[in-house]
Amino acid sequence: MSVSKDRKLNLAVLGLSLTHPYAFAPYLEERGHKITHVWDTDKDKAAEFAKEHNSEAMETPEEAIGQVDAVINSSIISDHPRLATPYLKAGIAVFADKFLSPKLSETEEMVAVAKESGAVLMAASAIRFLPEFLELARIARTGEKGKPLAAFGNVHHSLSGYLQGLGMWQDNVEQCGGSLMNMGIHAMDPLLDAFGPDVVAVACTKSKRVYPQAQSEDQSAILMKYPDGLIAGINVICGVSGGKYTLDLVTTETEIHAAPGPEPKNLYGPMLDAFVEGVYSGEWPIPAEQLIASVRVLQAARTAAETGCWVTL
Repeated sequence: MSVSKDRKLNLAVLGLSLTHPYAFAPYLEERGHKITHVWDTDKDKAAEFAKEHNSEAMETPEEAIGQVDAVINSSIISDHPRLATPYLKAGIAVFADKFLSPKLSETEEMVAVAKESGAVLMAASAIRFLPEFLELARIARTGEKGKPLAAFGNVHHSLSGYLQGLGMWQDNVEQCGGSLMNMGIHAMDPLLDAFGPDVVAVACTKSKRVYPQAQSEDQSAILMKYPDGLIAGINVICGVSGGKYTLDLVTTETEIHAAPGPEPKNLYGPMLDAFVEGVYSGEWPIPAEQLIASVRVLQAARTAAETGCWVTL
């Protein structure tokens, strides 16, 4: 369902498990939109966020149905289906942070519910929408700089903050797919934008090199094969102290490197702009097939890492 561009959006935030909504809200408010409702399992945390943004802290996550145009679902990822589905059934647009669910079956069900009700559904890494990555994907799709041969993404992120306390869910396989999925999405998303969802086989290896106490892994390497022979890869390195997101494309004619530039100042801005435009137009910013493929391929990578074998899709 679309919303008239004649007015700004009213949005609900479901879950404050990430730092992201604290950056999302000011960006959206600067553009005239309003966070009208917020919910989190930690009522004090929700009340504090509500006070800062002049919004209502909800007792239950469904209270904003019928009162908002769209939802920012920034909860623990495994809670996305439970929290988002009532809004999707009501035809309300939902943005789910990173990906829809660690489980493929739940991902497919969320897509099916959204399609049936006419709700816009989006899940994404902010990296996908940065200008440098959009341009690399465009070049790959058009072939204007030669036939793509291979592409490799690198995601560097510290795991240290997820080894204790409230952040531990971001290292938990059941809650977020472990670092392989939780961080791997930052390269998977732009790769799917460039080459599409039709991955035919996946291999993966993982290890704990820096943090033996980690629940999942502090580094992993994924290989993906496409039906036309193109090879894509992802390195997820979580034993480092800083962050880095890059994508390299090799074609028959040249090499292209993408990394976040100095603009935009808010890393999440282009992604949020895409969601807002989707709410207004009623068009999904990312094709449903890619939303499903991001989970299908990353889940297959986890299976491949456990078995030591290629997984055929």
